[in-house]
Amino acid sequence: MAERTNAGALKASEVKASGGSNPSLAAGVKFQRISQLRRGREVWHQNHLLPFRRNIKNVSQFSTPSPPKISGELGRHVMAKLARQVTPPAWRIWSYGIAATAFAALANYGWLYLAAEVFNWNLLVPKTFSTTELTTLTDVRVIAATVIAGLVATFGATVLAKLVIGPKIWWLIIGFGAGLASLYGALTLANVDLSVRLGLSVMHIIATFSIVIPIGWSLEIRDQDLKKAVDRYSTHLEAKNPSAQQSDTVHPTAVISTEDISKSVIGQDVTDAIAKIEAVGLKARITRRDTEVFTTTFDFREDRINLEVENGIVVSTNVG
Repeated sequence: MAERTNAGALKASEVKASGGSNPSLAAGVKFQRISQLRRGREVWHQNHLLPFRRNIKNVSQFSTPSPPKISGELGRHVMAKLARQVTPPAWRIWSYGIAATAFAALANYGWLYLAAEVFNWNLLVPKTFSTTELTTLTDVRVIAATVIAGLVATFGATVLAKLVIGPKIWWLIIGFGAGLASLYGALTLANVDLSVRLGLSVMHIIATFSIVIPIGWSLEIRDQDLKKAVDRYSTHLEAKNPSAQQSDTVHPTAVISTEDISKSVIGQDVTDAIAKIEAVGLKARITRRDTEVFTTTFDFREDRINLEVENGIVVSTNVG
């Protein structure tokens, strides 16, 4: 008996959720769920996607005699061009590199002092690169070797920043790979005690982490780097099209955002609203007309305005 009661309650809840025999109620529930899903998607785009795109979108702030037309293809082209031009400045890489090299040299000098005075280790290294004759490691040799390694690493990072997109990750892979590979020479040094191999390996590790990580920080793409890339790209466009002169009268689409146009058509007749949107090079899409909800794609486009219409009047809009 209890099982029948539970089954009946479950069936009643399903009927209630689906609207039962009332079609208008079922349509209302469906419309409510679709609206909630659409609002969730809009919130995600506004909180995550738009802040990133707006960093690069400022390239359209200068005016041209012809109205700038916004399109997804143009946006992707501009973004790709900017990505190739965004590089960290060389002065920042060298500033971080020199500071990191000085710190690494001082740290290795301190470790050599501890190894000799505290642990009583006599660290030996080959006298030259082409001989197996060993000699005691001196302060001058430690500092010189660390400085040379740091300057070579800084120069390599500067070149890498000009060659690849996203140089930080490439630098970390190459830098740590080379630094850890250098341990092989210290660990396989012949005719020395284990303490000597351990002492030299610690120096290699200190130099690797002290130099690679700070230079990696300098290779991060920052807001000022994006701004300079936009300026360079704007200058490139002006030089490529010298006939385009700056005008005192800025075209409306150069200063009015898509969101402003979206809000301005609320309360207008749907025909007039669509004509106004398309006049500035944007696209209009009706997502709801009265109680009828249309199926739409879930791709997000900054050049498209979605319209909700009641009795031929636009009552709600959103960009996407």
